[in-house]
Amino acid sequence: MNIEEIFQKVKSAFPEINSRIIVYGKRSFMSSSPLTGNIYYNQKDIEQKRFSIEALKGALAHELAHQIAYKKIGLVGRLFFKLRYRLSKKYKRESEIIADEVAVKRGFGKNLIQLTTEYQKKFGRRRFDERIKPFHLTVYEIRAMMQKKAKPVRLTQTLL
Repeated sequence: MNIEEIFQKVKSAFPEINSRIIVYGKRSFMSSSPLTGNIYYNQKDIEQKRFSIEALKGALAHELAHQIAYKKIGLVGRLFFKLRYRLSKKYKRESEIIADEVAVKRGFGKNLIQLTTEYQKKFGRRRFDERIKPFHLTVYEIRAMMQKKAKPVRLTQTLL
């Protein structure tokens, strides 16, 4: 199954989103644009690191979940999103956690756990500790949400 097919399967859980998936040679493994509404991915990373289909579903669900938040903050909010995201670690963490929560609520919790596990193994502990760990839900938090033992971790409602 190629990334386009995986994307279409995951996208069916996000019917309100009209995103497309686009290959992009950027440093980032995968990202979601607040301005274009598209999901961009680094084909080299995906091919070389051999992420499982389950992990890719988690990544795509997370990025599509960002699109839900982007729609709710409107055009002006989207214009300033990237600036706030880059300048404020708290804002970045909140944005990433909201996307994780939405992905879990849409049924992609196991996929996020698989993604987290594979990302750490494939990119190494240092990159994981710098780029993922400070901003995303932990495996424990995802499991707790899946078991409905935990309330959402949101710090504020800034993005929604």
